[in-house]
Amino acid sequence: MNEAFYQRVVDAALDAIITIDGTGRVTGFNQAAERLFGHTAHAAIGRDLAELIIPPRYRDAHRAGMRRFRETGVAVILDKRLELAAMRADGVEFPCELTVVKVSGADPPTFAGYVRDISERVQAEREYRELIDFAPVGIYRTNAKGRILSANPALARMLGVKDPEQLVGRMITDFYVDPEERERLLSRFGTHGAVADLDVQWKKVDGKPLRVQLNIRVLLDDEDRVSYLAFVRDVSERYDLEQALQQAQKMDAVGRLAGGVAHDFNNILTAIMGYAEMLKGGLAEGDVRRADAEEIRRSALRAAELTQQLLAFGRKQILAPRVLDLGTVVRDLEPLLRRIIGPDVTVRTSIAPDLGRVEADPGRIEQVMLNLAANARDAMPDGGTLSIALENGVLSPSAGPAETAPAGAMVVLSVSDTGVGMDEKTQRHIFEPFFTTKEAGAGTGLGLATVYGIVHQSGGHVEVSSKPGAGSTFRLYLPRVDGAVEVVAVAGPKTGKARPGETVLVVEDEPAVRALLQRALGRAGFKVLAASDSRTAREQSAAHQGRIHLLLTDVVMPGGGGRALADELVAARPDLKVIYMSGYTDDVIARQRVRDPGVVFLQKPFSTDEVAARIRDVLDGKPGPG
Repeated sequence: MNEAFYQRVVDAALDAIITIDGTGRVTGFNQAAERLFGHTAHAAIGRDLAELIIPPRYRDAHRAGMRRFRETGVAVILDKRLELAAMRADGVEFPCELTVVKVSGADPPTFAGYVRDISERVQAEREYRELIDFAPVGIYRTNAKGRILSANPALARMLGVKDPEQLVGRMITDFYVDPEERERLLSRFGTHGAVADLDVQWKKVDGKPLRVQLNIRVLLDDEDRVSYLAFVRDVSERYDLEQALQQAQKMDAVGRLAGGVAHDFNNILTAIMGYAEMLKGGLAEGDVRRADAEEIRRSALRAAELTQQLLAFGRKQILAPRVLDLGTVVRDLEPLLRRIIGPDVTVRTSIAPDLGRVEADPGRIEQVMLNLAANARDAMPDGGTLSIALENGVLSPSAGPAETAPAGAMVVLSVSDTGVGMDEKTQRHIFEPFFTTKEAGAGTGLGLATVYGIVHQSGGHVEVSSKPGAGSTFRLYLPRVDGAVEVVAVAGPKTGKARPGETVLVVEDEPAVRALLQRALGRAGFKVLAASDSRTAREQSAAHQGRIHLLLTDVVMPGGGGRALADELVAARPDLKVIYMSGYTDDVIARQRVRDPGVVFLQKPFSTDEVAARIRDVLDGKPGPG
């Protein structure tokens, strides 16, 4: 094969091929080189390569390399694939890929350079880099062992560093809360494939928690070496909202459970308390069995309190709200608070002089404060300071979907202690019923759940801030209202006796409670008519020839509600007085219209003395609180 044949092969090549001698003069210039550089072969051959295609800033280095070859016979760029800049005839520079080989057997020494225009690839890489750098999600690549090879600015911001280069070389497992979790993830797809939308707990460089969602893909290079490309989204806010929603749903479920069983529990407790009272009343002073009966009654009362705490948490208990000055409530309660928390805790109170008013049940607000004070005392076993502050404030709407805080003008009650404090994990659970950090038997775990329920049922909002070793602060927000403070007279001793001929119609579907009321009211001197449902009550009323002075009716019964029964009987007997009773929760009672102004209502469980006293008040025209 002659030289012409080889020239045709060289000219047919897609890449530019240029040959030079040991001095750097061009000895060959194929057609692809003519097209790429804009020089003809005739004009190029014999010229110094540096002046022909090398940008001015690189020419000195090129000539120094040629001199080194002539002096030592060593050419450092041989047989390497290099990326550098070249220059066309019009002076425009472009990126190229260059491979230089020494032509075997050539005399004088000859070098062949293979040049490929990589402008499109470089542009694509530049655009890709910009895409990566400006991506709103974190992107990184690691080798098979998890060492970070590259990272983008979004990932750097996410992890709390300024420059992505600070991440290069670090192990990605440094950012896993559980480093072994990465290996468990990778084992799910091995060295091929991908995984999508994996939620993982990470941490920032400062140790703060970070919840991320990973999409990972396996990459294999030409030699089947594995690396991993990952896309990272910060889902901490979404995760927190989901956790809050799940927490709210869990708490709501417990509240619903409490509401569902409250009716039956309250009926049972009414019977236990009532029969214990009658048993005690039938025993002579000094009889040791009186103490037994009293203990039964007290135990029933404690059970009733637990039921009320569960209902408070579920925001289903019966409230008696009125317009209050919380400053007065705090001042009146302060002596009791001091006795509860003991002499080694200092109590400080601060009440704003222009404090607004709220509408709430004063008894429940006192319960809230007593619960918070008891909690604070337990958090300060070696003594400390309990600070109570009342001030006006404003609450912005909550952004969370699980619960929307009320917005607007508020009265803020802050209760702070200097105790042991709580970590973030504990704070996430403190309002859950039965959650407690105390040792077994030291508490029910319902104190803060009750606080949560009462405040929210009163239209308010609760916040807590705490750190281990730095104490805790609970902030209770209650909506400010207009109107004068409502003062309710203190009730006297709960007693009630019948006057001659007074008749009471008792309508109660629970046999034990019905029998209890019959006996208790009979002992108080009332003539008692008893019915198990609305139909029987109508029949009793129609058959009774004399006056029925008062109807004591359950609210929810088979065959018709107590409100409808009362309306019907009052229409037939205009002078009939009515008292409603129920063990159901607030949401059920509200639908029966028995919490309207002027309506007298008894919440189960109650004592038999309380029932007799309320009947006496109503018959005497003194209904008292509903």
